[in-house]
Amino acid sequence: MTVTFSTDSMMRTAHGWVSLSDPQPHQIHIDDIQTALFNIHRFTGHSSISVLDHSCRAYLFASYEMGIEDPRQLLTVLLHDAQEAYVGDLSSPIKAMLREHTTVYDVIEQRFADVIARKWDLDDISADYVKEADQRALAAEVEHLWGPLEVSAWGLDRQDRLASMANPEAARQL
Repeated sequence: MTVTFSTDSMMRTAHGWVSLSDPQPHQIHIDDIQTALFNIHRFTGHSSISVLDHSCRAYLFASYEMGIEDPRQLLTVLLHDAQEAYVGDLSSPIKAMLREHTTVYDVIEQRFADVIARKWDLDDISADYVKEADQRALAAEVEHLWGPLEVSAWGLDRQDRLASMANPEAARQL
């Protein structure tokens, strides 16, 4: 799908301007990512869990449960949703509906994922280990918010040992 943008397709962040049509590594700032992900809540705002909480939780699963030690892989897990700081977060069912056809959202989201990966020399965020950490964090969050029966209803596996990590107070004690 070819998408064209006008030259004024710029977005303001705390640290400057980011091109939505051609984002560049120098326009991407970790403080912008942290601030935005802290303020964006999971499940399209239907929870108190931020995308930043989720990203940190996925990192903890990757490190403590999956035994990943490679710094590049851990950083990839930590930043697997960093593009959402620039494009927002859509719930999985909405993304699935949109992805029945390639959308402008997909193109923009992928551009940001690619530039973030280039900036920090990350692995592909679709790598199996990233998906696994993401799913483990999701399962813990679903259980925390709606209970263990909901986890199986979503087709997820319970994360007994670290399920309490969805509770920010419990996660701080790790």
